[in-house]
Amino acid sequence: MGKITVKHYLNTNLKPYIINGENYYSIYVLIRANRQNTKVKSKCFEEYYTESDFEEIISNENTDDNKRLKDEITALELIAELLLDMFGKFDTVLYSAIFQHFTNIFISDIDIERGVVHCNHDTANVNLYDERKNRLGIGIDKFIFGEYSMGENHSKGMDLFTWFSKTGQSELVEFLSENANDEDLKTLNKIVFISSFDKLDWIFKGSKKLEPLIDKYDRLFTEPSFYLESLYLSLKK
Repeated sequence: MGKITVKHYLNTNLKPYIINGENYYSIYVLIRANRQNTKVKSKCFEEYYTESDFEEIISNENTDDNKRLKDEITALELIAELLLDMFGKFDTVLYSAIFQHFTNIFISDIDIERGVVHCNHDTANVNLYDERKNRLGIGIDKFIFGEYSMGENHSKGMDLFTWFSKTGQSELVEFLSENANDEDLKTLNKIVFISSFDKLDWIFKGSKKLEPLIDKYDRLFTEPSFYLESLYLSLKK
């Protein structure tokens, strides 16, 4: 897998929002993976900022800003890694569309065990919500509705962006610490990512621009067991 780079920048190429004679711009993120470039609007910094505001944000002097930068960078890196791992290429249109909607999809909204239903093997009977039925000994609901995620949405818990953020991944490592290793974390990330395409399917169908992605990646949207079966089997109790 090639190097993935993620860099925030103030998009001064766009028409500024002017307040009291001073120019304000949006913060974007430039992503390079597999020799392909794309840019997305920042999810963590959604206001308008002056050039001095931006310099302060990236100076690392503000702890909260630094945390948000790292959260977004980690989420963007992980999404790119997952797409490269699955397809061996970096589809910039699919990548941007996925990231755009990750704050609108909650783990509790996706069928995280869809792969179990579609697998043909009895041995694939893994329940990630029942710690007695997976090798990790966890009930994932205790994580997605835990103290960290409850600050976001009391009824739905953790969203996909938070799951893949640096803070979310660090919390997950701690949650899994007694039983899990790096491969377990990678497996769970893949399961959550692939399972999210149920919701992305519904979202993409509402956009003429994005709907062609459903045909292009038909198996990912219609046959998740192709990707999920071996992942679930690895988590069998």
